[in-house]
Amino acid sequence: HAAVRESPSRPWPDEEFLRWAHDRGPLFAPGQGWAYSNIGYLLLRKILDRHGGLAAFLPTLGFTAATVAEDLPDFSRAVPARSALIGDGIHPVAGRYHPGWVAHRTVLTSARQLHRFWSSPPPAFTDLANLVPLGVDTRGFFVHATYGLGTLADPHSPFGLIIGHGGGGPGYSAGAFTAPGQAAVAIVLEPAEDFPAQDLAVELLKTAVSRAR
Repeated sequence: HAAVRESPSRPWPDEEFLRWAHDRGPLFAPGQGWAYSNIGYLLLRKILDRHGGLAAFLPTLGFTAATVAEDLPDFSRAVPARSALIGDGIHPVAGRYHPGWVAHRTVLTSARQLHRFWSSPPPAFTDLANLVPLGVDTRGFFVHATYGLGTLADPHSPFGLIIGHGGGGPGYSAGAFTAPGQAAVAIVLEPAEDFPAQDLAVELLKTAVSRAR
């Protein structure tokens, strides 16, 4: 975070991310805990780079108009946002924050395409065999929190399986969740870095399913 603030336009190369992760060492022994790992997704991105890159896989997932932010000007295609994390003061994200700071990269797309994707997620996402119980407190986010294939899920909610993902960074917050068995999707995209987009998306989803019953 300090490096992003000090040099928002000059991201670390992959080797620097990996060096920092290696030098810190593991947080726990294998099988003795759980933590979200952007470094793991950096390694996955490097594998995809050998097979055409992340952008080459997006159309097969239904993201026909999506792009991958790779260079400094790329965020100019997104809804404008400002951030207090990219230098002293508050600055526009576009043209100042380099997407290379997101080691696994960021996809630029629309709420419409996100809705289409989460209305019919890949079968692997909803296969309970691919979900691992977290065993950690999710702040009441989910009662039976599990994780798998990059998605957070609750397979035993009162509404059946709920699954999705969210995130945030300089200038933006996002959350997209679906209850496939209820044909319900909730998406929250906000040009603000401290907005509780994931929490709101889950609450909207639960409210929509409850009213439909």
